[in-house]
Amino acid sequence: FSLGVGKKMSIFFRISSLPVIRFFVINFIKLIINKYKIENLYSFFNDFKPDVIIHHSIFQGVYINELALLAKEFDVPYILLMNSWDNPCLKNTSIYE
Repeated sequence: FSLGVGKKMSIFFRISSLPVIRFFVINFIKLIINKYKIENLYSFFNDFKPDVIIHHSIFQGVYINELALLAKEFDVPYILLMNSWDNPCLKNTSIYE
């Protein structure tokens, strides 16, 4: 993994994964994501009332975190599918459970 992202990012990931620092890094990322307006996605959830959300992605696409956030808020199961044989550890990941 370190070869794919470079030495500086590898050091950053190690430091930001420490328990106390991880908490602050995740909350900082959530602040950045939540500043964007996603009213259209809210409208989608309110209009269609989906039973499940299945999102195909290469983990570098849009709406991964936003859909996870709304799915959690609306209590809708969220399935994220990776549509290639790439190495997922080199891709973006969702910060929402």
